[in-house]
Amino acid sequence: MRCKKSFTLWEVLIAAFILAFCVTGFFYGYIISAQFEKDINYRNNAILIAEDLIEQIRGFSFYDIVDAFDGAVIIPEYPQGYRGEVEIDVINQKLLEANVVVFWDINGNTGGPVELITYITNK
Repeated sequence: MRCKKSFTLWEVLIAAFILAFCVTGFFYGYIISAQFEKDINYRNNAILIAEDLIEQIRGFSFYDIVDAFDGAVIIPEYPQGYRGEVEIDVINQKLLEANVVVFWDINGNTGGPVELITYITNK
């Protein structure tokens, strides 16, 4: 009677195929999660830029906002690759709507828009 002490070639090939399949799936998931993280960072930066633009708008007097910001295209110095657009709508004599939209184009990765809207009243 012969004792089996090793694996056959077929068993080794099947095990290698299953291992390669599992490792490929793992690395694919890792690559996808890294891309999602990058996109989230771009979107987070765009939100921070939009919030900063809204704070700049709120720093102006009510009557100067339309002249200073309506239709403005703002390109921040840092981080590079972002572009903000501002549109001011006059609702009535005591209410303005400020619409801030931020896009990005970084290393061919185009995204956006991130849009924030705020209302400004004349006190």
